[in-house]
This record gives sequence, structure tokens and C-alpha cells, in this order.
Amino acid sequence: MQSKQTIRLAVKIRKIHEKKIKGKKTPFRVVCERLNIRKEDGRTDEGLAYKIGYNDYEPSSREVRKRLGLRDVCSKCKRAFRVIKPAVVHTPSPALAWWKKLKREEREKVINASYKNYLNWRNKWKTIGQSSN
Repeated sequence: MQSKQTIRLAVKIRKIHEKKIKGKKTPFRVVCERLNIRKEDGRTDEGLAYKIGYNDYEPSSREVRKRLGLRDVCSKCKRAFRVIKPAVVHTPSPALAWWKKLKREEREKVINASYKNYLNWRNKWKTIGQSSN
């Protein structure tokens, strides 16, 4: 069974190979050059490309996986290791940072002042609405 990364590589191999050039399928030599599938000495590895693309081959050698740009696999269960992304630190907005710095009494004062402003605004609009009737 292939890992998700190897399946993506297999799909790319098949897609490039099955494109026709002058009525014929693209040779595996060209596929290997485009996807950089090479042997240790730098030559293209058509056999490996064919095995990955059409035979559900999962390379287990660390060197081969590194050359193909695939993640490392567990030597016992043959599963590819997950990439653990670093946690993203979100900086709070300036308003939230200001609010968190306030003491409880100061927060209550701000809430009461905002509520009084809201009541004044609402009463003003009510009186405007009644006077136009």
C-alpha cells in the first residue's frame, strides 16, 4: 500500500507518461527527467518510475525516499511519518490586550459607561422617531 505522498507521485508519473507526444506515450526517461527520479549516480531511473506509477510500489530505503523527496517511513510498520507543524502563536488584537490588562473595577466602569452611552443614543433616536410622527 502506498502512502499519500507516494500516491501523489504515482499520479504525476501516470499523467505525464500518458500524455501523447507525436501520437506515442511520453517515454519514462522524459518522465524521470521532469520529476527528478534518479539513481545514486545521477542517471534517470525508469524502472523505479514504472514501479511507483503502475505497480503500487512504495520505496522503503531511506536513501531512495530522500532522493525522491518523500518522507521517511517507520522500519517496522512501513508507514510514513507525519510532519508535525510548529504551533502558530496568535497575537491578540490591541483592543483585547488593553481589555485584559484592566482590573475588574475598571472593566465594570467601562461597561457601565458604554451602556449609558447606548441608552442615551437609543433615547435620542426614540425622541426623533416620535417627533416625526
